This record gives sequence, C-alpha cells and structure tokens, in this order.
Amino acid sequence: GENGIRYVVDHIGGSAAFGLMAVGWGLGRRSASVASMLVAVAAFPIAARLINAGDREAALGQLKTNAALLTAVLLPSIVGLWLVTDILVDLAVAETYRDVTRSILGLAAFGGMIRAYHSHATGQMLILDRRYGWLVIVGMFEIAVTTGLATVGFYTNYLVGVVAGALLASSLTLAFSATLAARLCGFRFPVADATRIAVATLV
Repeated sequence: GENGIRYVVDHIGGSAAFGLMAVGWGLGRRSASVASMLVAVAAFPIAARLINAGDREAALGQLKTNAALLTAVLLPSIVGLWLVTDILVDLAVAETYRDVTRSILGLAAFGGMIRAYHSHATGQMLILDRRYGWLVIVGMFEIAVTTGLATVGFYTNYLVGVVAGALLASSLTLAFSATLAARLCGFRFPVADATRIAVATLV
C-alpha cells in the first residue's frame, strides 16, 4: 500500500518517470513517516501495556491521546514543509528533478500524514483488539485502491495524478480503517483537540 505507486509508475512510465517521481515522493512520505514515529514509538507500547493489564478504557483513552499527539506533530510539520517547498527544492534537489518535485512534494507529504493515522491510530486499535483478519482486509483494500487510483492518475495528470491518486487512496483506507476501529473496537478520535490544532496551524 505504501510503495505500490512505485511499481505502477515504473511499469507504465518506465524508469525515467519513476526517477522523476522518486525524489518528491520520497521526501514527502519520509517527512510524514519520521514525524509520526516521534509519537508512535513511545505511545503505542503504553496502550498495549494498559490493554494487556485489562484496563481497556484506559487503553482507548491512550489511543485517543496518541491520535491527538499525531495531529500535533504532523499537521504543523506538513503545512510547514508545504510552505517552504520552493526554498527546500532549490537548495536540496538537483535541477533536473525540481519541477516535478515542487508539484508533488506537498501532495506526497499530506498523503503520508493521512496514512500515518491509519498506521499509528486506527490500525493500532485493530491490533490491540486482535482483529488481525480485518487488518489483512484493510491492507488488501489499500493495495487495490492505491494501484487503481494511481493508474488512473497517471493517465489523467501524469506524476501529479499518480501522487494525488495515492493521497485519495490513503484517505479511503483511513475512512475504512477508522470505521472498523470505531464500530468494532470503540475507537474515539480526538475531534476537539484536532480542531484546536488545526486552527493553531492555520494561524
């Protein structure tokens, strides 16, 4: 699900198209991944310890806090990256790759942020509740929609379309995963906290 578009672009567009995409895609997704791991590495074991100790309500509360922390780390980081994209690309990217990187870096980062919620919030809820079969289904769903939407995106708007397709696929996967986590496991998303963080980031 995370790397599926690499195979789509390489298969349809060849190594040249893949090379042009790889820089912006890699920088965008890695920025979201590194930021999210600042929270996930420390926070998930706390929730796991609580649920293993039989305190399910506290574990649910910890996962809700984890989701708020993810928002607090990711949203300002990704918006900040988007704001300095032109400067960053001029400083860090070879001229051959600059135009494509500018056009896809922000989309890749936002897509990575959305996927981080699936990986480190709703997906973790399914893990803690031992809903492994559903995890497999969500993973297969992600692979299918990523491949399909990236393919459509390539033919619609070349590499920007591919990355936009991956962003939409991540959004659909998160919606699916969140629905399962809420209905099957009682997961609660921190709407109030996320709203305050979003307003602060906007300011």
